[in-house]
Amino acid sequence: MRILLPFSMLFLTSCATLYSGNSDQVSFDSDPPGADVFLKGQLICKTPCKHEVRRQSEGVPEVMLKKPGYKTARFDLNRTLTKAALFNFGFISTTFGATSWGIDFLSGRMFEYEPKSYFMELEKKVAFEEQKPSAATFVALNFKNLRNDIAQGKGDYLAAYLELSEKSSELKSLIAKVRHRAPELLAMDTPSRLQTKMQEVIGAPPFDF
Repeated sequence: MRILLPFSMLFLTSCATLYSGNSDQVSFDSDPPGADVFLKGQLICKTPCKHEVRRQSEGVPEVMLKKPGYKTARFDLNRTLTKAALFNFGFISTTFGATSWGIDFLSGRMFEYEPKSYFMELEKKVAFEEQKPSAATFVALNFKNLRNDIAQGKGDYLAAYLELSEKSSELKSLIAKVRHRAPELLAMDTPSRLQTKMQEVIGAPPFDF
């Protein structure tokens, strides 16, 4: 019995999140409806809709809602500890508790997405925004903000620039390329040099100047 008791504690604590599932059903809606929903760069559904989102221990999934004639809405799914993971907290001071939390963290089961419903009111584009500017004009007007986004590896200005390319459907991979070669891009000290280097990095055909 002295052997079985600690083992049963380990089993119960690690299994507390085992039965909590490894995904959450999240709802997405918008006004107006009919917006494409992208999760981590992948199209998953069209509002209103529900989608099973797999839990993960690291990183926060980004969601984008896109609809012609409206500005793209971006937000991150909010994540919190599950009640089962909080139950395990009572054992964290023991070897069994530490092991249990380690298992839960690696599997992503100690987290859940909350809230499980999102509603976004899309903002309509004004007439001049519906006409895409040339990439050179965009870089010239937003040079400082674009450089800041490149340094951070994300941001609205970087996303807007990449959407001007003919490879905008590959947004996630393009951002990864920009992050990888950020030092080279940040070394470009004029809009024209940055524009040329950006074309090279993302492998896009030359934009109109």
